[in-house]
Amino acid sequence: MGKKLNILFVDDDISILNSIRRAVRSMRQEWECEFANSGEKGLKILTQKKFDLVVSDMRMPGMDGAEFLNQVKNLYPDTLRFILSGQTEGKAFVRAFGSMHQFLSKPCGFDFLKKSINSSLSLNDHLQDKKLKETLLNIDSLPSLPELYYDLMEELKSENSTLETIGNIISKDVSMSANILKVANSAFFGISQKVSTPVGAVQVLGLDFIQSLVLQHQVFSKQNVSKSIEPIVKKIYANSLQVGYLCLSLAKTEKMDNNIQNFSFTAGLFHEIGKFICLLNFPEKFKKVSWETNCANESIMETEIEAFGAPHTQIGAYILRLWGLPYPIVEAVAFQNFPSKSSNKFPTPLTFVHLANSLILNSTKLDEPYLREIGIFDHLNSSQKNCNSLSLNPENVK
Repeated sequence: MGKKLNILFVDDDISILNSIRRAVRSMRQEWECEFANSGEKGLKILTQKKFDLVVSDMRMPGMDGAEFLNQVKNLYPDTLRFILSGQTEGKAFVRAFGSMHQFLSKPCGFDFLKKSINSSLSLNDHLQDKKLKETLLNIDSLPSLPELYYDLMEELKSENSTLETIGNIISKDVSMSANILKVANSAFFGISQKVSTPVGAVQVLGLDFIQSLVLQHQVFSKQNVSKSIEPIVKKIYANSLQVGYLCLSLAKTEKMDNNIQNFSFTAGLFHEIGKFICLLNFPEKFKKVSWETNCANESIMETEIEAFGAPHTQIGAYILRLWGLPYPIVEAVAFQNFPSKSSNKFPTPLTFVHLANSLILNSTKLDEPYLREIGIFDHLNSSQKNCNSLSLNPENVK
């Protein structure tokens, strides 16, 4: 049996704490749980031992959940942070946005709570470097390209602003797309199905909430990409968009349903988000990695591990999983170079990211056994034609 996970639950409602206490008894072989009925008591408990995860209510007298988790973030940067709350107002949600990794709504069945906790804490098994883990746990949003952020601001201030135009602007920016999907996939909005595209996220959130997020609370504008790295970021963005649209085109050619098509686009858009994170946080080390060579080459992966603590694909998958994005997107980013590692033996967004990345960059060796097993290998000629005739049209992504 492996090391037990230490989890702290904080809620001012004693009956809810007792209910959680009873439910977690079934996990006593895997979880070591503590309970506190206030943020102040929670902070005191945190001084006594290390916790992997803190789960806090939002509406508490005195120190509320947003303030409590913000202190946890500053004092214990390698601890995951969840809000578990009901009847939270939009303003309170936005206040907590920068200090929480995920928002879960009450009432919350224990099976769902257990799945959410285990899927997030399982990330720890794949990320051993403490400094890298701390870095990733403290990323609450990603910076945007200045011109795209300016375009979004102008559109949001316009009297003729439309959700479609806003969605198309956000879809061109990897950072804004990740940020908006993190918000839209929160349980706060009560959506039964995961939101798969930036355009879909905009439709879920609505114009008023997006205006509040961007104009009043500046969720997307804490920082912009610096001039020193802007050319590299633009190159990453251009490749990400191209791969995203080719993934969409390939999925359509294979007659995949709309859900898989949309997931494929977004997975392609995010396939280099780990590289972007490495550039932002380790710019000097980033320069020492030869990105133009085959990214699936084991020696390149070893160089990435030495420089950052993990391959960029793993880093990207970690942050997307941490933010609660849909698993098909996370899987595609994680296994894009080695799709045979996936347990799925049928076409998924991973299939199209692997294929598109190889066709565009010629930097990823095609996994022929995998492509044959899922019945795609014989279609490579038509895939190449899709690549050659690719047209970047954001209206195709809904």
